[in-house]
Amino acid sequence: MQKTNLQVRGAMYALFPPTQPDLPAKEEMVRQTVQRLKQLDEERPEVILVPEPENPSDPRAIRVYCEGCHMGYVAHEQLTEAHRLFDASTPMVTARIVRVEAENGRNFFIEADVPTSALLKHAEKPEAVDAWKDWQCSIARLPMPDVWKNCQVLEYQIEKQFPVTTLEQVKNLKNYLKLWIDRSLHDFSVEAMQLRKRYIGRLRGIASGALENEAKRLEKQYAAICSGQRTTYRMQWWQQVQHSKSMERYWDEWHSSHKEDNLWLDLYKVDTQLRRMPGNLYALIGDLGSLFSTLRYRDDVTRSVLCDIYTLLQLRQRICRELGIAMKPLPLDAYGVEDDADDDDDVLSPKTAAEDELVCPFTPEQLKASGIRMHPDVVLALIHASRSQYVQKVDWLSPYSALLRRRWVDDNLSAWCRMVKSLFGIPLDHRTLSRALKKEGADYTAWTDDDERITRRRQLAADFDIRLTTYFEQKRKKVLEGIRG
Repeated sequence: MQKTNLQVRGAMYALFPPTQPDLPAKEEMVRQTVQRLKQLDEERPEVILVPEPENPSDPRAIRVYCEGCHMGYVAHEQLTEAHRLFDASTPMVTARIVRVEAENGRNFFIEADVPTSALLKHAEKPEAVDAWKDWQCSIARLPMPDVWKNCQVLEYQIEKQFPVTTLEQVKNLKNYLKLWIDRSLHDFSVEAMQLRKRYIGRLRGIASGALENEAKRLEKQYAAICSGQRTTYRMQWWQQVQHSKSMERYWDEWHSSHKEDNLWLDLYKVDTQLRRMPGNLYALIGDLGSLFSTLRYRDDVTRSVLCDIYTLLQLRQRICRELGIAMKPLPLDAYGVEDDADDDDDVLSPKTAAEDELVCPFTPEQLKASGIRMHPDVVLALIHASRSQYVQKVDWLSPYSALLRRRWVDDNLSAWCRMVKSLFGIPLDHRTLSRALKKEGADYTAWTDDDERITRRRQLAADFDIRLTTYFEQKRKKVLEGIRG
């Protein structure tokens, strides 16, 4: 069989990703990298090559995994040769280490056979059943988390060990199973559940004392996941994804592709998809731990569905963070948007509160406590109907400045912040607002144009002022028409 020799680079960056917090000093990173490569040179474990088409730097990149961990990339100048190893039936390729340069280049060299058929026997991957048949994410997915990629590599390596015939296979199987068990905790898809059952059955069938502990660990993990125990690791894993580099890149690309520049409209679109989840799962999105525990009881959540759910939830949490609101389910009238029945493209358009009869959702006690002297029912109703425009917390300075200019509200930012929190559930930092107001002045019409954020706030204040004026003009016209009629 024809063989291919390849060089693997970037071991230190694989072991110590630049996005990883609390990195050791460079000398320590070099020392640990050299130590790890020397260990590879002694043990010579097999490595797995996996194409990475989602790589933003080079879609032709090929990752190299060793014992389920990322250990570098195939050298750029050898990618054309390396891609000969893959075809439609060969998603991963096994290679062996032939040489290590631990001290000098901190690289290692591998040798792979050019395959003639697929080596990986995939586990069953059922389609989503009727509950999810018509549910699909219309939003571009987040890249698959690295931990899930690692799990797929480990599944590939575990499959190759069965049937276990040698002590070396027993050793490898124990190592791979241990890593897979630790890293698959948050994969509660039907495929992962089937693999757990499958591995437990195979390990029990081997009847080897050396593998008894692995079978018990798998059974314990299966029971823990099905009962909802240890479901979230205090949600640390979720926060790591939320603040990861891939999530930042995804957010930048997704947000820049939307021309509306209206996060409330974006939230509406995401929630429209999430509301269609079966079993009223949308009602649980305010408590992600409960949502994930509930999903674990379902036997119809495939990895594809799970990726869609993760993408929508991560995106929703980011939008809520930008809007300064809690990650809670919202009523349909909370977005400040409505369906445009006359639009064939089913485009959402903002409500124009000035053209409709306003309905104030607040009690007389709340109106009195608002501190707004003139027409508090109209002012608060307009804010309630048009608050989708106020994207960031500091943008609440806009309606305050418009009211301050009309002398309808006192010069008391602390009271304004308390009112917004009480009525709209949005906690504001009055110190931040006070600094912005002191810097730009109380008259929004005199705010400068040298900062796009200030320009946006001034436009929001002007729009709010126009809405107030328009509303009272319309009311005046109706009164005059009634008198004339």
